[in-house]
Amino acid sequence: MRHLGSVVLSVLLTPVLYLLIGAGAVKAASHAIAVSNGRQGNTNLLVALGLLAAAGLVYALLILPRWSPIGLVLAGLALAGMTLWLAFEPESYLRVMPKSLFGLRSAPAAGATITTLVIAVPLLLTVASGRRWRRREPPRHGTQVPSPMPPPAYGPPPPYNPDAPTIPDWPPPAQLR
Repeated sequence: MRHLGSVVLSVLLTPVLYLLIGAGAVKAASHAIAVSNGRQGNTNLLVALGLLAAAGLVYALLILPRWSPIGLVLAGLALAGMTLWLAFEPESYLRVMPKSLFGLRSAPAAGATITTLVIAVPLLLTVASGRRWRRREPPRHGTQVPSPMPPPAYGPPPPYNPDAPTIPDWPPPAQLR
């Protein structure tokens, strides 16, 4: 069930992440163009930062919880595949991708940036994490684990005191005969 939930969540969140990165990249580029032409483009910058922050939140939803690594690896393969597809076959990529998203031209194509490849790597590496494959987290070092045995006595013995009362032998030697 954990694996299926991870796959479903990755299938839902990965396209959202991809499109938020693309829309943020387009808005950031339009801000840079406006500034280079001598115009103020603060609204484009704020929208770009908001879109990229939303992409960061979606990425955090994918990477931070202890989901099964199966869905995360699929998400990493999809993101890396889109970037590599654009890098090696740009004509077919641009032919297949829609031209605009919510009025932002080139936003779907802009999602396949180098950033997308960078964030795909941790998603792919989750398959190597033993922590992700375990159903429950093992107890951490230093936490109290119930034990039927009393804890061992630690530390040096108390110093010798000749005036301290002695404990008699038990049973007394007279009763041993």
